[in-house]
Amino acid sequence: MALAATVLLVPALTLGLYSYLGSPQMVDPGAARVAHSEAAEGDMASVEEMMRALVKRLQENPGDTEGWFLLGRSYMAIKDYSRAAQTFEQLHKLVGDDPAVLLSWADAQAMAQSGNISGKPAELVKNAIKLVPEDTTALWLAGIVAEQEGDYQQAVEYWGRLQPKLAGDDASQQRVAQLIADARQKAGLADEQPAAEAATLTTAAADMAAP
Repeated sequence: MALAATVLLVPALTLGLYSYLGSPQMVDPGAARVAHSEAAEGDMASVEEMMRALVKRLQENPGDTEGWFLLGRSYMAIKDYSRAAQTFEQLHKLVGDDPAVLLSWADAQAMAQSGNISGKPAELVKNAIKLVPEDTTALWLAGIVAEQEGDYQQAVEYWGRLQPKLAGDDASQQRVAQLIADARQKAGLADEQPAAEAATLTTAAADMAAP
C-alpha cells in the first residue's frame, strides 16, 4: 500500500488526543477499533515481535514510507508517544508535508507532552489545516490549537465547520456543540439560539398573539 493511500486513514490516526481530552471519537468506528486493538490482540510478546520485524524491515529499506507509517501507528497503539513522534518525524523527512504525516506527528508529539498541543504540535496542525481545510481531524485539532492559544473566535470557526461533518454521530455533535458554546463564552460572543428552538418560540409567540 502506497503512503498516498494512507491519507484515507487520517481520521483514525489521531486517537491519542481524543482519548486524553475525553473528546469524541470522530473517526470511522471500524478503523478506530483496529487502531485500539493493534496492541491488544495477542500477547505483548507477539506485538513486540511484530515491531522488531518492522524495525528490521526499515533498517534494510530506510526509504519504506509505509513501514515508517505503520511503525509510528504501532508506537501510538502501545502508548510510546515519544518514539511515535520520532518515527513520524523521520517519515516527514522522507515525504514532506503530507497531511496524514503532519497530523499523526502532531498528535504523537502532543501526547509526548502530556496532552499539551502547544509548540511543535501546533505548528504541524497549522500546516495541515492549510493543506486539508475541510478534513475532520484537521479541523478538530486546529480548534484545540486556537482554543489553547486564546483565539476563541477562530476555535469557534473551526469547530463550527466541523460540526455538520459529524452528522449521524449525536454524541460527537453534542460534544463539539459544547466546545463551541464554551469558546463563544470565552470570546464574549452572544450565545447562538438553536434554529429549532427559535422556530418553536416564534410559533408559540404567534399562537399567543392570535385572537
